[in-house]
Amino acid sequence: MNEIIIEECTKEKLEKGCILSSIAHAIAVAKYPEISYEYSWDGMNYNIQNGEGTRGTITFAKDKCVAAFRNENSERMDENISYLEYFESAPTNVLKLAESETLQYLLENVNGNPQPVITTAFWGDKVIKSVDKVDIFLENGGDIISAEFMEMKKAIEWWKLEYDFSEEEQKMLLDVYERKISNHEKTIHLTKDEINLIKKYSDEGYKESCASFQELNIRAE
Repeated sequence: MNEIIIEECTKEKLEKGCILSSIAHAIAVAKYPEISYEYSWDGMNYNIQNGEGTRGTITFAKDKCVAAFRNENSERMDENISYLEYFESAPTNVLKLAESETLQYLLENVNGNPQPVITTAFWGDKVIKSVDKVDIFLENGGDIISAEFMEMKKAIEWWKLEYDFSEEEQKMLLDVYERKISNHEKTIHLTKDEINLIKKYSDEGYKESCASFQELNIRAE
């Protein structure tokens, strides 16, 4: 395996893409509460799964990000590849972060012991690196974060189509995203109109939407 760079992406750009995707999801679960499990944040860890056998976690530390993914349908699942091989050229501090954070969300019971089971990974800051070429990375679980790699305008349009957003919901996505990015460390509050927009579908949907927003430190009170 030879280390290559996933081009035109940085940790900062990717983190913004993950925040945008999370806000889109938080809006969407008001209409579709059954998909609430697909996206979540746990501190610095961004978790995603699609219900079709692929899941992944991206850890955003102050100076770097580390990501790992598992595609249950990948041929690599039959090859018993150690997670260490996907980090063979990574710095020691990257591997330590992966082991203490990222890989904790990808544990499986292997011969009676919990072990990380993954099929691809990456890490980086100013550049994003992987032992896999881009097409191999996508085949083995990386495709689950395709929208997160997109430019903002393209991603907003993608989420509009994915979740059948109204013009009001699309505007809410952009407005909440811009407030969140501008005040990243502060608590953000939804406006009265935004609350009414996610409240109109069902009590269950509103509850799930509020829970998803709260993971981003965005409040509906």
